[in-house]
Amino acid sequence: MTKLALGLVTAACVLAIAALVFAFNNPEVAGSVDPGRTGPTYQCLAPWDTVLNKADNFPGGEPPSDGEAIAARCRAAGRASFHRAVACWVASGVLLLTGLGVALKRGHTAQIHKGP
Repeated sequence: MTKLALGLVTAACVLAIAALVFAFNNPEVAGSVDPGRTGPTYQCLAPWDTVLNKADNFPGGEPPSDGEAIAARCRAAGRASFHRAVACWVASGVLLLTGLGVALKRGHTAQIHKGP
């Protein structure tokens, strides 16, 4: 395998790992959107769960007064993270196929030049 092909396959693996992190890492949102006020942060459900299962992301425990706003910010953060994951998966697939294509093409060309 050539250095170019190896680099492309390695980059594909790194992007695949990044896609998994984006899809499974639970985002956190601030409890308050007021710039001067700091409130608790809320951990949202996993992005894949938010997008694929349409999870509501309403905060658990005692319902906060702005629970719907928190849930809306969680849904937005989950969708954004899931869209990054999909982009990484697509880029990973393209790089993997390109790397394998380069490796096969260069291997085939080397055999032709060697002869039988």
